[in-house]
Parts: sequence; structure tokens; C-alpha cells
Amino acid sequence: MPTVTATDREDSALRSGAINPRTAEDFEGSYTTTPAWDIGRPQKCFQALAESGVLAGKVLDVGCGTGEHALLAASLGFDSTGVDLAQLAIASARTKAQ
Repeated sequence: MPTVTATDREDSALRSGAINPRTAEDFEGSYTTTPAWDIGRPQKCFQALAESGVLAGKVLDVGCGTGEHALLAASLGFDSTGVDLAQLAIASARTKAQ
């Protein structure tokens, strides 16, 4: 009997329509109001890393939302870049950065 991996199950679920992958529009729609995951400040664990001095080099925040982590890193002098699919989130991050 062949071994079934998580990837095989996920591929099968995608083909059957059991999994609906998120689209850029899904995330864009999340930012028409404040999404539950946007707490308006850096997460405690990231704040602790920043305060402990372990951040180094360039910072890339993938899925940055409204930019709290990228902005914190930039405020500490790091070359920081945030990217997100949701243009509303990016617009909010840019406003915060100004």
C-alpha cells in the first residue's frame, strides 16, 4: 500500500474542491474593517526579539498587514521591507510610516 503524505491529501482535497485556497481579493476584503489579527501594535514575541537585540541584518515582513513589525524594525534602524497582497493593508502601513 502506498504511503499517503499530507501533500498528497492536500492535492486530492484541492482537486475535489474540499479546500478553497485564499485569494488576494479575500485578504483585500479583510481590510475593509480591522481584521481580528490586526492588534494595532507589534506582537509581543516580535517586540521581545527587538528589545533583546537579536534582530540583525535586513528585515522582510511577508504578509505584513498594516506593517507593525516592519515599522518597528525600521524604527530601530534596520533596512525593513513589508509586503502584503492586500493593497488596503499596504496603504495603511504607508500612512503609519509617514
